[in-house]
Amino acid sequence: MLTDSLRRSLSVVSMTLVACAAPAWAYEKADFLVSPDASTMGAGETIYYQGHSYTTGTTAFATLSEVEAAGAPQGCTVAFAPGTWTSAFSVNTEGMTLLGANAWIDSRACDRGSASVITANVKVNASGVTINGFDFTGGGRVTNTTCSSESPLEGFTFIFNKAYATTFGRSNTKAVVKLGTIYSDATAATASAQCQVRDVTIAHNTFASDEPNHHVLIAGAFGATTIEDNRFNTGGQPVRMDNSSGEVSIRHNSFKNIGQQAIDAGSSGNPGDFCLSFNRCGYTASTIDIVSNDFAANTGQGTLYPMIRFFPGDGTNMVTPDGSRVNINWNDFRKKKPMLYADGAQSYNYIYYVNKGHGTLVSDVRFNQCDTTNYCYGFVPLEPMSTANATTYRVYADQSCLLKPSSTTVKGWYKQNVAIGDVTVMQSFDIDPVTGDVYFIQVRHGRHFGVHQG
Repeated sequence: MLTDSLRRSLSVVSMTLVACAAPAWAYEKADFLVSPDASTMGAGETIYYQGHSYTTGTTAFATLSEVEAAGAPQGCTVAFAPGTWTSAFSVNTEGMTLLGANAWIDSRACDRGSASVITANVKVNASGVTINGFDFTGGGRVTNTTCSSESPLEGFTFIFNKAYATTFGRSNTKAVVKLGTIYSDATAATASAQCQVRDVTIAHNTFASDEPNHHVLIAGAFGATTIEDNRFNTGGQPVRMDNSSGEVSIRHNSFKNIGQQAIDAGSSGNPGDFCLSFNRCGYTASTIDIVSNDFAANTGQGTLYPMIRFFPGDGTNMVTPDGSRVNINWNDFRKKKPMLYADGAQSYNYIYYVNKGHGTLVSDVRFNQCDTTNYCYGFVPLEPMSTANATTYRVYADQSCLLKPSSTTVKGWYKQNVAIGDVTVMQSFDIDPVTGDVYFIQVRHGRHFGVHQG
């Protein structure tokens, strides 16, 4: 019989395999080296790093600003030797790739060894920049708040980094990765707010903090935003997006123990925290895919306590997300803290909440796996399960999700027929005993309504 932990790992669908060592090609010689040793050596001396030689004053320097002052070309690679960088610095060269000592090495499988540690603010002022294989701690973070619709930041990539014990507190102006400027006034519904950052990738990172600070905060995203295969454990909001549109992919991430730090800090009137929040998004028709993630032991945030929140705004700062979709599918929701929203005599344990003023936004909440029937999706248009797109409902786990009884002795779990309005839904999943593939099936009115192989 499969154990609960194995079921979870299979049902969430496999995350990227982790590695304790970088592949051989990762050690190719970089164009430049930043090393603490360069600060104590004279010009023309040799520094050896990862089997390659660099010359001080020509290809080896003590700081990135010295590299750029030496005429670093667009698209160059800069390796950072192990050490700690305590002073803020900027990246001003288009297409530059910064390779920390642990580039391409996943921090989740093992101790990565000596690290390139950043404890100050890194300002990314150029497009096409990649930051790969660093540790961020204390005040270490990456920012760009000068981008705009006239001059957007494009193609930023943040991969294989490790953020821990960050100390900049709970603020909407700071995060481990903070890109763009949040607009909450009437400007929120204009291109000025919604087109600041294009094509961002956040992948294969680990984020943890004893303080309720945000991990990833992106404002004005458009194009493609990819947030995949990250581990968020403790701290404040893992992912907050404001004034954003386009195609958003949030897949194969782990969200655990989110919100307790905000409670411990006595957050004013809003205990707990979201795992994902989308504020005044969907200026143009957009798609947000929240697929194959693991949500475990999180609190939810505020008086509603949802883990996932879509907030179009209110009053004069509304962004009505007409034509947009939020797809929440094939996720595992478990061990949510019992923090409920009371509405009259009824209480609701929200997984997801979207305001009623959502225009023609469609939320597809099928095929998720839950460990209790009382998890609730608040005010969800039941499309494609219903044609009444303009009408909103509360949907419960036993209506829309795959349930996972802890006492089950079979390899797949079967959901009895359930009526939602004029639609009858039956759903189930099974695990291939040879390949480990997970097959999710939903049947509507006797026809296959959807099949997904994980």
